[in-house]
Amino acid sequence: ELLPLRQLASSARNVRRHYFTGQGLGYGHPQGEEALRRRIAARMLHVGRQVDAGELVITNGCMDAIQLCLRAVAQPGDIIITESPTFTCYLQLIEQLGLMALEIPTDPQNGIDLGLLEEALFNGAWRRNRVAACLFNPTFHNPLGFEMPVERKRALVEMLAAHHIPLIEDDVYGELHFGPVRPTPLKCFDSRGLVLYCSSYSKTLAPDFRVGWIVAGRFREQIVRLKFNSSIAQGKLPQLVVADFLESGQYDRHLRRLRAALNHQVSSTARAIAHY
Repeated sequence: ELLPLRQLASSARNVRRHYFTGQGLGYGHPQGEEALRRRIAARMLHVGRQVDAGELVITNGCMDAIQLCLRAVAQPGDIIITESPTFTCYLQLIEQLGLMALEIPTDPQNGIDLGLLEEALFNGAWRRNRVAACLFNPTFHNPLGFEMPVERKRALVEMLAAHHIPLIEDDVYGELHFGPVRPTPLKCFDSRGLVLYCSSYSKTLAPDFRVGWIVAGRFREQIVRLKFNSSIAQGKLPQLVVADFLESGQYDRHLRRLRAALNHQVSSTARAIAHY
């Protein structure tokens, strides 16, 4: 009920006028439609630097983005470090790809235990397998809900960069903040192209469109190749509808209404728990 149904329908009508003519039904670009990538790139000032549309790869939602990142940086038998607890589907995906999860205890306010993480990275004597990457959800974590403090985010990125370990960041909830400023993602502190930033419009705009994306850093070529070999290209119609909606300028107004509604729901739930 909180989704912008009328506005999305208007964008769909705009796209329909030219989509079903000429080359509209042909295959799209393996990286995704340029119009959408430009719009996403223009909105990504929160990562602390200008993002070029050429860095972006459009995916089938955020989970597709994460699986492409895992395949790009890891081989069967490698270790993927995760938070504990973490999103169940991460663990299922890691297992399905023939990888192993190493879970690090995570505090419901401060995030992953950086001391134990560093100990796990330094102490390789007890394990025979390579730590290939980390997979973290530091902003509005699923299931704990915390936002990792910004200085701990910086320390986390610097620690992993010192070990040359890629970091896959799931920032699918970043736009749903209740405060005046969008939380800083891990990607903001990435100076070596080792943070693979993943997000989507599934939680904010249209779950069924399955429009996600990766800012892939130094791994862009591997991810584009994997994307092409697995699905050739992403369906253009949902991408073009989202691009039109973003161009209309309505997305920020929608986000303001959505954040206010979610803030009210969270407050109501907290009051109910306290009362009952």
